[in-house]
Amino acid sequence: MRNVFKILKILSFLIIIQTLIVMIAGAYVSATGAGLGCPDWPLCYGEAVPDLSEQFTLIEFTHRVLAGTLGLLLITLVSITWFNYFRYREVHDDVLGYYLKKIGMLLLVALSILSVQILLGGMTVLTQLPPELVAVHLGTATVFFGMMIFITREIWHVSDYHSPPPTAQHPDLTTEKEESMMDKHTSPSTATVHSSITNSLP
Repeated sequence: MRNVFKILKILSFLIIIQTLIVMIAGAYVSATGAGLGCPDWPLCYGEAVPDLSEQFTLIEFTHRVLAGTLGLLLITLVSITWFNYFRYREVHDDVLGYYLKKIGMLLLVALSILSVQILLGGMTVLTQLPPELVAVHLGTATVFFGMMIFITREIWHVSDYHSPPPTAQHPDLTTEKEESMMDKHTSPSTATVHSSITNSLP
């Protein structure tokens, strides 16, 4: 179970990083005027991989590849979350099932937002970059970024909840700690009484 949440945490963190990279790449596209480096969508000059010798085409196509990678990461996270929800629901872990379902629903919302974001990107290119659509495109990306931060926080919260207690992780260390606490809480008067009784014995 800990391995499952480790994967979820890593994927959600990677998605946040990838979202930042995509947003920076999008800003670079706008700053360099490369928005029409690929004048069609979803292909680029009618090809899946166009000739990248032209600078603007390279910039815009790189932005699309980064966005596509982000989509694949999110789909992977959604799939793993729901797979484990159905898996652990069968063993009647109601608490874990509740949190996995909650995270899964949030991820579906995030996937819907990203889908809208991708469609807006395509519409922006096909309509020759109208400022209104460009602004909505950027705003949707910001909403998605905030949504992923919230989801990642929820994943870490559930992971902490379902971590084994320290006793299970380090039983020997815990035993030594308990013995130390017992010695610490043994009062001097108790030790004195014990010594007196021992000395009085024949």
